[in-house]
Amino acid sequence: MSDATNESFAMRDVRSAPNDTYAFTRAFFEELARSGVEHVCVSPGSRSTPLAVTAATVEALKLWSILDERSAAFFALGLAKTIRRPVALVCTSGSALANYAPAIVEAHYAGVPLLVLSADRPAELREWGAGQTIDQLGFFGSQVRYFAELPIPSAGARMLRYARAMACRAVGEATGRSPGPVHLNCPFREPLDPVADGSREDRAQGDEVAAWGRADSSPYTAASTNLGRPSESKLDAFAAAFAATERGVIACGLLDEPGFARAAGELAERLGWPLLADPISGARVRVAGSDAPVIAGYDLFLRDPRFQERFQPEVVLRFGGTPTCKAFRLWLEAFPPERVVLVGENVEWSDPSHLVADRVSANATVFCNDLVAALSTRSDPSHQSAWLEAFREADAAAQRVLDREIPAAPALYEPAAARSLAARLPDDAILYVSNSMPVRDLDAFMATRTTPLRVLANRGTNGIDGMVSSTLGSSAAGPGRAVLLTGDLACLYDIGALLTARRYPINATLVVLNNDGGGIFSFLPIASHRESVRFDELFNTPHGADLAGAEALYGVHHTRVDDIAEYEAAIEKSFTRAGVTIVEVAIDGPANLEHFRALVQAVHRELEASGVTR
Repeated sequence: MSDATNESFAMRDVRSAPNDTYAFTRAFFEELARSGVEHVCVSPGSRSTPLAVTAATVEALKLWSILDERSAAFFALGLAKTIRRPVALVCTSGSALANYAPAIVEAHYAGVPLLVLSADRPAELREWGAGQTIDQLGFFGSQVRYFAELPIPSAGARMLRYARAMACRAVGEATGRSPGPVHLNCPFREPLDPVADGSREDRAQGDEVAAWGRADSSPYTAASTNLGRPSESKLDAFAAAFAATERGVIACGLLDEPGFARAAGELAERLGWPLLADPISGARVRVAGSDAPVIAGYDLFLRDPRFQERFQPEVVLRFGGTPTCKAFRLWLEAFPPERVVLVGENVEWSDPSHLVADRVSANATVFCNDLVAALSTRSDPSHQSAWLEAFREADAAAQRVLDREIPAAPALYEPAAARSLAARLPDDAILYVSNSMPVRDLDAFMATRTTPLRVLANRGTNGIDGMVSSTLGSSAAGPGRAVLLTGDLACLYDIGALLTARRYPINATLVVLNNDGGGIFSFLPIASHRESVRFDELFNTPHGADLAGAEALYGVHHTRVDDIAEYEAAIEKSFTRAGVTIVEVAIDGPANLEHFRALVQAVHRELEASGVTR
């Protein structure tokens, strides 16, 4: 290794950079760190050498080296969700960038701030047959909040100031009113390694800010997000309308805001409206000392046509993304409310039923608190209204059935696995839940908790890809245990992500519901056609894979369980074990389907017996 290369690894600042390329990238990464970026996920490559090597010299940045770009992007997604700050991604040129696409699309629709830094060939090598070269300009199209191609690094204070300003802009664009991914394309000419060019003395041309950044270590360009909130008159109008409405419902979809559970519970209690709390909203919790009407079993009782017809809402106040529960959506479509109000920071036009009358771009927690304050000047609504009590009794009926029927099942099925896991997770755990059946199982069968549980999900595009990577990224944020509830196909789709866990001290528990294929399709109408449409081959896709093989291949722990006692013991043990543990739950798919249907019918009978639907 040359002296110049040795020197580059000790690069402390712009003035000690070996050449103009490294001075530019040093200024850029310094500003990323000053703007709040803490993590950079790097995948190996040659053209990205200046980005990777420079990032490694900035002490405030933690680097994660992840071999597979697809996995790296989902790792960064899970990490960014968990810490609620942007995470940077570095890749080389060519098809490496294309492997980011699934995670970038998810980040776009889920509002997750990611900074994609793609290395590229300079213009003179593009479209001339140079290896590992594709058209990277605007590669993600409308899926990113901002795209720019950076110039080839050159000497001078103005270039260094540009590098600092662009880093700050990238963070600002990713974390603005509508957070999401940003893509910067970074062309570099050779040499790519940190070889000295002898130009250090006058690199910043005497410009101290260009060389060092702001004297107080603040970002070169501070970007502030002015989050909209309704005016006082608008809040008063909402308060007047809501206070005059008895048949109202609060529904919480995908949301991840500290304090939201308490704020939403106080608002529901103040209005006297049931709060239908999707687990991925974080609001399925009864805060100590509160009598908030948090409803957990709505997915089961809203399937009852008699309940739907008898209890038609006049006003629905929705927070966050589209709720998981299909029965909720069908209920509103069958009996459209007079008014639907949608509140959230990044809800886009989250209205597949096209019912929303008011879209409020605001922090959901702040909105709840502001509305409670506005309501405090009005008389209390009737907290014991027949409307609210019907929802309380319907939820109680659903929970009685689940408490009675799930333990009596002849085998361990998905309802028991989801319900038990959610009940025994410690307060500092993060539950990542996969799409397809796991997120639906959690929504239908998770009981309310007395302590909060942070639940994350990739519901921007609802894909099953990248779930293991996202969970490992979430775990990398620490300090609590990250737990993934996933199906077998989603796990197999991303099984290669476990290489990252082999390279870094990451602790996580992967609960894999293995029904040997795409179990969700058995719940859909296509399943009734069976082999006339080659159902197993095209939809169910049985694989016969043995997940125990992951133990030797990736150095993880694996245990396969068949009953609830083994399952709960395996989960508890995994929480005390370092590294990654796979708890594989053997599920009989057809029997699980019948069990699910039986639970729904039992809830409907319980509703009738209790008088709710009579």
